[in-house]
This record gives sequence, C-alpha cells and structure tokens, in this order.
Amino acid sequence: MLRYLGVALCAAAALASAEEIRALTGTFEEELIAIEGEPAALKTARRTIPLAEIKSVRFQPTPTRTRGTKVLLVNGDWARGVITGGDDESLKLRSAGLGELTISLDLIQAVIPETSPELERQLEDTIQAESTYDFVVQKDASYKGEIQSIQPGRVVIDTDVEGGTRVGTHSLRLAEVQMVTVALIDDPPPDPSGLHVAASLIDGSRVRGLLQSYMNGVLKLKHPLAKDGVLAIESNRMAELSVKNGSFVYVSDLDPATLKQEFPSGFLFDAETWGYKRDTNVTGGPLKLGGRVFEKGLGVHSYSELNYRLEGGFATFRCVVGLDDSVRRLGMPGFGGAVFRVLLDGKPAKEVGDAGLGLRKDSDPKQLEIDVRGVETLTLIVDFDPTSLHVLGRADWADAHLIRSK
Repeated sequence: MLRYLGVALCAAAALASAEEIRALTGTFEEELIAIEGEPAALKTARRTIPLAEIKSVRFQPTPTRTRGTKVLLVNGDWARGVITGGDDESLKLRSAGLGELTISLDLIQAVIPETSPELERQLEDTIQAESTYDFVVQKDASYKGEIQSIQPGRVVIDTDVEGGTRVGTHSLRLAEVQMVTVALIDDPPPDPSGLHVAASLIDGSRVRGLLQSYMNGVLKLKHPLAKDGVLAIESNRMAELSVKNGSFVYVSDLDPATLKQEFPSGFLFDAETWGYKRDTNVTGGPLKLGGRVFEKGLGVHSYSELNYRLEGGFATFRCVVGLDDSVRRLGMPGFGGAVFRVLLDGKPAKEVGDAGLGLRKDSDPKQLEIDVRGVETLTLIVDFDPTSLHVLGRADWADAHLIRSK
C-alpha cells in the first residue's frame, strides 16, 4: 500500500510541476525545460517546438492577482508593488513579480495607487502623453508642475514652475491621490520588433522584450528596467508567458480599420464609457466568462461592429464569446443578452450562421473556431438582443486571436 501511495505522490508532484503549453499543434501539460537556440525553440522532455509556433506558456493554475500601486512605464509595460523609496531621479518599488526595483523617473509615465480596475482604466485614458508637465491628480483637484519625489505614502510636486499651477510646493498623501503622471523627456524605448515575448507576473505586472533564454527555471529578456539591460524572472513569479509576432496574433493588438458603435434609436451612446476596450471588459474590469479570467480579448457593448483587415494572411480565427460575468447578477431576470455575428468579407461565417449566436447573461460561454483562409476583412458584430435590446449587452470576445497562414 505504501509503495503505491509513494508512486501516486511522485506522479502528483510531476503533474504539479508541469506547465500548460499552447502551440499550433495542440495544448500540452509538460515541464518546460528550456527556450533557447537560433531560431529560438521551446523544449520539454518529449518535444521541441519553434518559439514562433507557441501561443503561450501558463505557469500558474490560478488567475493573475492584480494588486498594489501600478507604475505605468513609457514603453507601455507596467509593474505593481509597494513604493519603498524615491527621490527626484527615481522610484523604488518592491514587486512580488519583479523583486526590488529602482525605476528611473524617465521610464515612468504614471503612478496609480491601488484602486478599482474600472477607475484605473479611466485614469489611464486621461493621460496626456505629449504633456511637458508633471501632474498630481486628486478626486477634486489637480496640480501641474514638476515632481520632486515619489516616496512611500507621499508625493511632492513643485507647482511654481513656468506654466505650473503656481500654488507652491505641495507634499500630498498618496492615499488621497488618484494618479501621478510624469512628463516624457526623452523618446521612449522602441517597442520590441520581430519575435518577442510578454511575461504576465503573479502580481499583475507585465513586461515585454526580446527573449534571451529560459534555463533552469529563469527567464531572461531584454528590458529597460534592468541596469544591465537583461531582466531575469524566476518561473514561480510568472503567471503566463505569451509569444508576440509569431504564428498567433491577438485581435486586441490590432487596430480596427472601421468601427460602428451605437444604442437603439432614442438612446444616447457615450463612446468614452461604452466604446470597445482592449484586454478588459467594456467597463474596464477584467474579461471574465464562466468564472475564467482572460488576459487578452475585446470588451464591447451592443451594438458593436469592428472590422479588421486580414488581407488573406491568416488561416484561423479563434475566441471565446459570452456576456461578461459582471452582468450575471444585474438587472431583471430574463434581461441581458446579445447576438454574436462574424462576417468574412461581408458574408456570415458558416461556423456561426446567418442568425448569429444568441447568448444571455446566464448562458455558458461558447468557443468559436472559424476558417479565415483567403479572407480580406473580418467583421466582429455584437447585435442587440431581441428581448432586452441593449440592456446589459456587455459582451466579450475573449482570447480572440488569429493564426497566420503558413
């Protein structure tokens, strides 16, 4: 009996150490041994797969935890954690995902103390990327000038600079601040070109860069956060590693060629509030369907019509669709629904049909896989529900991605 128990425990330990690897050829639960070589390839004990054919590697079985102060970087990445120090040149941050960091203010676009995902999104949308001034934004006031320091629990701004608010130097409690923005002095680091990776970490941080290697449970990638230019991240700090500019292309990383968004006649559509969102639901919260949180996708409100130019370069479109979990307990019973339609060069995709896919707020999410070989234009429509029209029509195109033609 003990012998069999030992075998079972060993098997369970082996399974626990496996990563979920999603690739062109399928999904595997195997231990990731290395990513190396030129061109780069992912290796397990059973297979070697070109990195370009990998969609993602999931290290943690639970959703990414999003908490702590968010430090938004000028290259579009972000780190989350606790501010432990700072002066007029840098900020010190303790991050569960990235460790102890000293971040130059030149690399920082904004600092947002912990708040709701919806408010965080709204604040980010107000950032003036071309501003030559620093700002401290409170709920009922804002200060324009030059940041002197961002310290634990406090931010200091000098407003007596030319063009500033001219109310002296203010030392403000971070608990009373919604956002601090830092003027861009130099050109931001260029986005990674060609094949690269994005690491989503256990605390909600995210960094992108050219992969150097993955060996002995440590990922190394080029990133401006590191003093020597190479950031090292242990696998137990990563939630997911996704590959960019390979065979898989996320729709939320593309710009729609055209879009149409509206409410029924007689109802005012506020595009700032209800317009489509990338990688969040339409209110700015996490994309969540059937209890599962998706890092990538589109959040929209009925009626929404997004057109993407594919120019015949892709073979397959995949996604998970449904009404976002945030509406499940809202509104009257029976209200809250939408109709999902997919058009290929203006014609309904046979996988969805002419009538589209009608789902309600209590429906299980549906996975779609659509053949788009030779298609020039992909149109994603979320139409009004026949019963409740636009009421609670908050829909998700979760994990929406395209696979390139070989």
